[in-house]
Order: sequence, then C-alpha cells, then structure tokens
Amino acid sequence: MKRGLTITLVFEASSLNYGEGMGNISVLKHLTRADRQQYTYISRQALRYSMIDQLGWDNTPTEANGSGSKKVIQFQPSATIDKYPEIDLFGYMKTEKGSGAKTRSAVVRLTSGVSLEPFQADLDFLTNMGMARRTGENNAIAQSEQHRSFYSYTITIDLDRIGIDENDNLSLPNDEKTRRVCDFLSCVEYLYRDIKGRRAMNLPPLDSSTSVFPHGYLSLALLDRKFFLTRWKSKSAFHLLAMMIFYHHNRPLMTEEDCMEYDRYVQSAFTERCRALGILPKDGQSDRGMRQRAYANLRGEAEEESFQLRYILLKGLLNRIDYCASAGRKTADEPLVGPDISACTRTAMENSGYTLRPVQDYLASHAGENLIIEASTGIGKTEGALLWLGGRKGFYTLPLKVSIHAIYTRICDEKGIAFPHAALLHGDAHAYYLSQDSEASDLRWQAARLFACPLTVCTVDQIMRFVYKANGTEIAAAVLARSYLILDEIQMYSPELLAAILYALHVITSLGGHFLILTATFPKLLLRFLERESIPIAAAPQTFHADLPARHRIQLCAERSFPAEQIIEQGKTRKVLVICNTIAQAQKLYQTISSAAQSVYLLHSRYIRRHRSLLESAILRFAPNQKASNTNSGIWISTQIVEASLDLDFDVLYTSLCTVDSLLQRMGRIYRSRPYDLGDQPNVFIIDNGDGRGTVIEETLYAFSLAAVRNFNGCLLEESDEQDDKSRMMDLVYDPEKNPDILKSPYYQRVSDRLNTFKNLRLYDTDNANFREIDSITVVPESIYITLEESGKLNELTQALASDDIQEVFEARQELLQYTTSVRQGTCPTPESQQLLWKHSRIWRCPGSYDFDETTLSDVGFQPRKRSTNHRLIDQAQML
Repeated sequence: MKRGLTITLVFEASSLNYGEGMGNISVLKHLTRADRQQYTYISRQALRYSMIDQLGWDNTPTEANGSGSKKVIQFQPSATIDKYPEIDLFGYMKTEKGSGAKTRSAVVRLTSGVSLEPFQADLDFLTNMGMARRTGENNAIAQSEQHRSFYSYTITIDLDRIGIDENDNLSLPNDEKTRRVCDFLSCVEYLYRDIKGRRAMNLPPLDSSTSVFPHGYLSLALLDRKFFLTRWKSKSAFHLLAMMIFYHHNRPLMTEEDCMEYDRYVQSAFTERCRALGILPKDGQSDRGMRQRAYANLRGEAEEESFQLRYILLKGLLNRIDYCASAGRKTADEPLVGPDISACTRTAMENSGYTLRPVQDYLASHAGENLIIEASTGIGKTEGALLWLGGRKGFYTLPLKVSIHAIYTRICDEKGIAFPHAALLHGDAHAYYLSQDSEASDLRWQAARLFACPLTVCTVDQIMRFVYKANGTEIAAAVLARSYLILDEIQMYSPELLAAILYALHVITSLGGHFLILTATFPKLLLRFLERESIPIAAAPQTFHADLPARHRIQLCAERSFPAEQIIEQGKTRKVLVICNTIAQAQKLYQTISSAAQSVYLLHSRYIRRHRSLLESAILRFAPNQKASNTNSGIWISTQIVEASLDLDFDVLYTSLCTVDSLLQRMGRIYRSRPYDLGDQPNVFIIDNGDGRGTVIEETLYAFSLAAVRNFNGCLLEESDEQDDKSRMMDLVYDPEKNPDILKSPYYQRVSDRLNTFKNLRLYDTDNANFREIDSITVVPESIYITLEESGKLNELTQALASDDIQEVFEARQELLQYTTSVRQGTCPTPESQQLLWKHSRIWRCPGSYDFDETTLSDVGFQPRKRSTNHRLIDQAQML
C-alpha cells in the first residue's frame, strides 16, 4: 500500500513575498479571486527556499550549462541524494554532455501560501527620520505595501520515495529516511522567513490551543471606562472612542463563536499576559465587556445620524493618522510649493490676454460657498470653478474618464494652467501612472490614493464610497469634510448615482465641507432633493449664457424613422451628425446609408479600443470646434457617447428623441461656437422613433420630453438673460412647479428610494460595495480572438502576462485591452472558471461578428450573436 502524508497549515504573518519594485515602491505579490478581491501570497518557490535555507540543505553543488544567454543553472551530475537531502526531497534535473538528462520529480510538493483575508492596499512609509533631522535634509520616502493576514498552504509528501533514487541505484537506510522526514517536519513547525535581508516573520502553524485576535480588539479590553467617564463625563464620546479602537482596521465582524472565544481569552490568558508585562497591575482585570459594548453600539446609539456623522469623521481622521505615523509626517497632505491652483489659473488667463468673464468673476467673488451654476458651454466655467477653490484643497469630479483626462492635462500642462500638483484618480488611474514610467509618477499615484494632493481630478466613485457605510471608507468623508468639492456635469448620472451623490453631499456639508455644482442643464427637481436632505446652498442657482443668443432651430419630424435620403443629400455639402439612442439602431442606419453614399462613418462603444481610438481621432479631425472651420462634408452616425466627451462642431444634427437634458447636450455638438445663420431652416431634426424607449430611456421621461419638444417645434431657441428657451424646455420636464407629474415618475421614485436606502443603512451592514453598480463586462469579440490566436499574438501576450516583471505584465495587459470592448451583462455569459487567458482576468471571449477596416475606418464593429429561433442573445460562450 502506498504511503503519503498531506498537511495543510494555517499561520499568521505580514507582507511575505514582494514582487518587482516600481521606483521606490515595494509591491506585494497578489492575485485576484472570484470575489474580485485581491489576496497576497508567498510563492511555493519562496517557501521552499526558506525551508532549504533553514535546514542547511543549500549546499548541493550547481553549475551553468550551455553558452551565452542560453545558459541554464542546474545541479552537478555528481550530486546524489545520499549526500544532499535537498535533491532527495525536492528533486533535480542533471545533464551531461553526450548523454540524456536525468530527472527526479519532487517527493515533497508545496502549494503557494495564499492569504485568507483580502488585501486592502495598505502602505507603509519608510524613511530614516533620525538621520534626516541630523543632517537637516528631507529624506526620500520609500513605500511598501503591507498586509497582515492568516495564510494557508499545503504540503504533500510521497513517503515511499524518500531516500530512493532509481537513476543512481540508491536506497538509504530507514533511519536516515526517518531522520530526513522528521527534520523537514520540525523545520515546518518552526519555519521563519527572511524578507529583504532581515529576519522578518515566523511562519509556524497556529497552535489550536492559542487564540489570535487583532490588536484593535485586544486594545479595547484595556480601555478604562471608569477613568474616561470620571474625566470627560460623556458616555456618547466614550462609545465613539470604543468603536474607533475596535473597528479601526477593516476586518470581517466576529461570529458568535469568535465572540465567545474572545471573551474567554480576554478573561484569562490575555489578562495574565498583560499582568506579566506590566500593562495591568497584578490585581488588574481586562474588560471583556468592552467588546459587547462595541457590538451593541452598532445596533444602538450608532443608528442615530448625529452619532454616525461624528463617528465617520473621527474614524476617518484616525485612519489618516495611521498613514501619517507610518510616513513620519506631521500631515497627510502634501505641502504646496509655489502658487496655488487659483493663482495659477489667474496667471494663465492673464498670460493669454483674457479678463474674467461674468461666471468666473461670480465664482471668484463667492469662493468656497455652496453654489449651483448653470452655464453654457465655452464660457470658461472650468477656470471659474478653479477660482472658486480660492487656493483651498479641492476635488474636481466628472462622470467620464475621457473628460477627466482632458481637464487634468489642461490643469497640469505648461501651456495650460501649469499647476503641477494635481492628481488623477479613477478606475484606470494606476495604469495611467504606470504608463508614465517614472519614479515621480509612482509617487503621484500613491499621493492620489491617499487624497494627499492640493487638487484631485477624479470620478465620484473614488471619493464617495462612504455612503455605503462600509468599514474602511470613512477616510474620504473625513478629507471631504475639510475640502471643496466640484461636481461637473451632474445631469449625466443615473438616478441611483445621483442619489449617492446627494447623500454624500448631505454627509459632507453636515461635517463642514463645501461644494459647487456645475452643469449646462440643471434639473430643478434636484432643488427639491437638496432641500429635503437639508443640504445648504448659499444662493439660488445662477445661470450664465454665452455671447451667442441663438444657435439652434429645431424641427420635430413627422416621420417615425430617419429620413435617409435627406441625410445623404445634406451630407454631400455639409457636416451631418446623426445620433441614435441604441447601438443596434446606429448599426442598422449605417448599413442603410453607407450603401447609398460616400464619406459615411460610424462611432459607438462596441468597437474594440484600438478602433474606437482611431474613430474618435477621425471625428475630431472631421468636425473640430475651431474658429477656422474646415470644408469637410460627410455623415457621422453615433450614439450618446458623443454627447459630452468630444469637442465637436457639426453643421446639422439628426437625433432620435431622448430626454430633454440629453437632447440639449446633443445640440451642443453643432453650431458649438457660432451663431445661427440659416434663416428659417432647421439645423436640428428630432425623430420620434421610440428608439430605446422603456429600456435605455425611462418611459415617462420620454413622454415628458416629447411634450416639451412639441412646445418649441419649429422655434429658434433663444439663450439669453432675457429669454432662455432651453431652460424652459428643461423646466417643462424636471421642474415640479411646471410639471407636477415628475413627482409621480419612476425617475423620481428611484432617486427617492435609493436616498432612503442610504439614510437607513446601519454602520458596517454592507461591504465596500461597487459604487457604480457596473452593468457591463469586458470582452474580446470571437473573430478578434481567432485572429490573435492564429497570428501567435495571443501566445505572446499570455507569456508576458505570466512574467514576474510588473512593468511587463502591465504593458501586456494594456496591449490586450486594446483588443477588447464592453457589452452589457447578459450579452455574454460570465462563468468565473471560463475567463480569457487567466481565471480572474474579468475578460471574456464573446461570440458574434466583428467587422472593421482600419484603412477606410468603415463597417459596423461588434454585433453579439443572437439565437436564430427567438432572437434572444446566446446564453453560452466558448472561452479559453
């Protein structure tokens, strides 16, 4: 009968295995699992190295075989298992010139040690402050990722093969075999690991008789309640302190069994250890009841909003103090060297010969006040917002990453505002900083994550996760409580995101923060919510217009479909933009028009990234927003992706009817910076074709918008202080005084219900949730996948993604993403085990056709495959 031994070990340790460093940042090795969380690990090679080193078995002779760059290091042919236990237990490969290779598979096999708790991206800041102070110099701060967790790994030993090597015809005595197994097991029991040249961590398995609890839990047991209440006489303040200590690290709440074990341990072993160390007097007793009070507070006083707000602020500040202490700094904010952002903005305007426009003058004179500004495009609202900051710490938010990058570049560029201290923060910001390939960029990324910069340009999901009241999210609320928040293009958010923003504003302003809302189309329904949530504003919303009193004459077409012949005819001499509500409608219309006309192009979100980039560059060249317009003519068909992210100026717009705020955004893509000059001829044609009605566009908003458009059908829309037709159109839909039915709409109900959900959430009832509730997945279209596979590119990328070099992995992933696009959940099934290239890549191979010519920039892009029987999207996909 075969004999074997399998052992699974659990141990607690910190920061066990660092990968390739980036600049002055030491990065832990980690992987992503099915729950989308990252877990650190120590590789099996690293564990084996530590075992061999500790056993003193690292004396097996080695040599380099081969020549040049093809040399391979292996064990010398003379090394045998009777002399060298390393190759007995862990195997070998030995080759001699003129003979074949001898191999021995490992008798002892290991798995990697993977953390049992998710990595929270904690950082340690390392600097020799003592030496720096002595020399009067600022020492460079090194940073290393930190993760303390329980880890688990498994060892399997084939006992029948210990001490037996058929290659060399060797069989060791049983007592030697036994000794080697016992030595190895003893090593495992007392294993340690040197990390970065220092004895850093013991890795013995946990003793089942030993209780292990985080220091925050144990610190709470030493809190002297009587002393605190005698001195400060505030039970509420004491409860705040107790909860901050107990929950100051983001860990799962203890189970009932954990609580019972905690109480037993604190009452006995922990108290004895504290007495022995002098932490408690000989007759002192730690307080196990403190844990019960901390848990009780979550369901008692902590359900009161005033308590929650104080707790969120203080807990966030405590977590920030942790960062400061680790860095040896007095403040977590980076010191500002040189002029602030507002001063840089004024200087840039003066250097360009500009004087303050009305919106800029108003914002500068009302700096720091809670304001709502409705401003036309192109009148300098961005510079006005930066003047509103008044040099204070600020966050500038936008809904689209492409817009964020444009604003960030404009702020930092020497030819722009020339403020070098801004940070960029969104879901792909780390990739952006890595692409800069400089040590300074690494530091900027870390500063951005810590909210340390004077100005951060970001998406709202990066700074408002605290609305879910999950443990570990309080830092952003504490930072925003003493900062100034700019919310640009607020009308573009979904009802659910809008509710999250409104609740965040309630929290921020209650704690002392300030905000500025900027938009070209402000829905007055928001005023109702601001008042309901007691969010203060300093003045009524202010509206500022451009020096162009009229740019658009609209016509609601009688036809229920796009007039293809009319579009083709106008496309011969003018720049025509067609916007559909759905990709399917845009693709269908493109096929109809391109078959009968030249210079017809299509742009939507289902092109792979490299092709979408080509198309975006092409449309910007075709219809740029410039004073000196070109003479191009032709037709571009698109979707709502052109509403805000691209600075375009077409001559004519044909659009499916949509919500009135989106309609006004679409109008802004034509006659963007020039007055209307067409007499009685419309330049905006609106088609009531029901495209996306009830799916992409909420049914009642569609109906309200249709009624508003009918009120202005055939009109030249005035945009002036005397007459603002576009604001009147908005009010016919979103102003409860003009349209009381909006208060009965599903749109209003969705915002209201989600707001109530946030208000009624109890602390730590949820995890750190996905703020955006993303409903799309990343896919490689099937035909693109086949092309990559046949060309060998897929294999090349797969090998690069397996590299230990973090920069090589980053570059390979970025290249792979150029062949991907996004589709809605349900378009392509997403079983966790069937992802592309590696198990948790979050990239799928999706069936369907993909057509595009990179030379002519023509064809429809990706069309996911549908069933032939009932036209439903397929529910299975072939994946690697």
